Amino acid sequence: MLRPGETPVWLTASDLSRGGLFLRSDGLLPPLFARLPLVLELESGPQSVVCEVVRHVPAEQAQVWGMPTGFGVQFVEATLALKSSVDALLRAGPGRRVAPPAAASPSEDTEAARVLEAYRARLTGDHYAVLAVPPDLDMGSLRRCTREARATLESLRQRPLSPAQSLLLDSVLTRLHEAGEVLGTVTQRALYDAWRGNHRGVARCLEAGLTSEQLESLRREFLTRRPQSAGMARVHYLSGSALEREGQLARALETYERGLALDPLESSLHHRYRSVRRALDARGAAAEPSNERARPP
Repeated sequence: MLRPGETPVWLTASDLSRGGLFLRSDGLLPPLFARLPLVLELESGPQSVVCEVVRHVPAEQAQVWGMPTGFGVQFVEATLALKSSVDALLRAGPGRRVAPPAAASPSEDTEAARVLEAYRARLTGDHYAVLAVPPDLDMGSLRRCTREARATLESLRQRPLSPAQSLLLDSVLTRLHEAGEVLGTVTQRALYDAWRGNHRGVARCLEAGLTSEQLESLRREFLTRRPQSAGMARVHYLSGSALEREGQLARALETYERGLALDPLESSLHHRYRSVRRALDARGAAAEPSNERARPP
């Protein structure tokens, strides 16, 4: 039931784990952190549970990530019966009948639990949150962080994991691969950052070799869904140019940044932003030695 009082709807689920699942939906997505009643139609019988919405995948993100639109939910206070039924279903594999739930599962590996719990807390965030990196990290460092994270997680396969830990590890590795693929490719990262208004991430892609032709192609795709952004960003460009001519560089920089938040793939805004940033940095560097000389002994 997506909203209180509405008729329940049938949705196809994927990425089932002990902690939650992904629900495919082409309609409006329920609000983040909303709690929804859900009935899982498992082969072992229906299981009722309350879920919390923890992730949205709207159409534009689904296109970038190559996945269906929909939303991810986590189970709220899932019963032992539900967890056992899900464990049994996952062990059985697709197309096979589910045996009665097994008894107890092996104790969890302490070191794996420490690593996996750190990732579990980040899985509901965006790709940068999954990798635990800032959104303006350069491409080389970002790729290195991705490789190191993957190596750490893969090493956990050598440890005596419980079934629940193995399932969580698979989910984390899938999410990590998804984040690394998008953020590690300049064209995909640039479009991903554009949807978030992250112009600094787009600038990192330009530094890493994103061509002007690729930038313009991505911008056309971006503006097909946000056509109003170009005009609004243009106003900020003209205002920033006027401030720049008056010598008000700090205000010009802020104005250009507001324009880039609206249209992060606009090349002329990037050019003016970089130019003013360099001028301000040079002004600060020139003022620093004179301040040192003026300082009393």
